[in-house]
Amino acid sequence: MNVRRALRWVSTVCGLALALSSIGCGNAPPATRDTLALRHAEDGDHAWRTGRYGAAAKRYERAIHHARARDDQALVASLLARQAAALAAAGGCKLALPRLAESATLHAQLGRESSAVWLLQGRCLAALGQPTAAAAALRRAQRSGKGCAQLEALAGLGALAAARDDLTAAAKHYDAAGRVACTDPGAKAQLAYNRGRLSQRRALHSGAVSQLQAAVRGYRAAHDEGGLADALHALGASYAASKQGAAAADAYRRAGHAAWTAGRARAAAHAFA
Repeated sequence: MNVRRALRWVSTVCGLALALSSIGCGNAPPATRDTLALRHAEDGDHAWRTGRYGAAAKRYERAIHHARARDDQALVASLLARQAAALAAAGGCKLALPRLAESATLHAQLGRESSAVWLLQGRCLAALGQPTAAAAALRRAQRSGKGCAQLEALAGLGALAAARDDLTAAAKHYDAAGRVACTDPGAKAQLAYNRGRLSQRRALHSGAVSQLQAAVRGYRAAHDEGGLADALHALGASYAASKQGAAAADAYRRAGHAAWTAGRARAAAHAFA
């Protein structure tokens, strides 16, 4: 299994904002000497939403500088997590990990625990080929998180189990994740995708088709073209294994279109970085 696809990346940077003082995402006041950190954070959020992850990381760095100058540790902790998410999305997990570690330390000093920080740390460690450390971080995310964060942590643990060929443990984690209430279509799509891929490995293609169709619907609702392409490609494989040639060809065609769309979006984002 492709662990990088099976461990979904953070879909919105606002999900990491546990302590932007009294200011929420996209609601920063006019820039003053005391609010420069928030203005730079808002600029970073805008860059994130338009897929310019490198630019977002640079803007968060400026925000962190001003937050440190104000000695606002809660804001620093949140901004470090945002910057780490941007770096990870840009393929810089090695750069993201020290920022996540500092963010986790600051949250602990403030008497808090951020499931989003542990979740992203687990994903980065998995992407860097450190499954044991990744599992420990995901378990922290599972214990401290609720709702979609807990679902994603369990789905991540299932993906790690599947990667080491422990399909029974993977199924147990996915079943537990399926019992968690979550309204995020992207998170639910990821779980459905993981389950579909597990069914394929067990040669249960009828079940895989149903699960991957759910993943396709979820990725489409989440506007995740990359996830949609992967789910459609996997769906085509299950159709082919079930001797449904026309359906397989259609799924592969749609997968190619989704991958092309995702590639164009990434190219446009880099062009404006």
